Amino acid sequence: MSRAGDAIDNYRREGKTIPECVNIGCDRDAAIRDVKASGNISFHNMCGRCKRQHERGEPLDDGITNIRKNVCDNSDGNVRAGPDRKVIQPGWDCPIAYEVHESYQFQLDHIDGDHTNNDPENLQMLCKFCDAEKSKRAGDWGN
Repeated sequence: MSRAGDAIDNYRREGKTIPECVNIGCDRDAAIRDVKASGNISFHNMCGRCKRQHERGEPLDDGITNIRKNVCDNSDGNVRAGPDRKVIQPGWDCPIAYEVHESYQFQLDHIDGDHTNNDPENLQMLCKFCDAEKSKRAGDWGN
């Protein structure tokens, strides 16, 4: 069996659930990003199929809606963090607020810092600056 296959088997044996693809209407498992030497798994936020279609600029399958946007959710200075999803205070101004960019310029941020929690209510699109700043202030850098 492959290293990824062994890691998935161990992950499930530990009672962990593989996160689902973040796209609305897609119920496939998120794709594996990386398997660390320790056996820990890092997941993409999309399944392999949605990820490939998104990267190619193709429409997603019928009935699936891409959750990614092309503006920063911090345009209003209200970045949320933590399990209670509270707005970080003091806030800051997004350096590219209200500018429209290609969606690959933005990071899909997990509000509670748990990268396996792909519930749409736990996700926000942030520009790279706001994502880094939020992670620093919320203490979830590197999670």
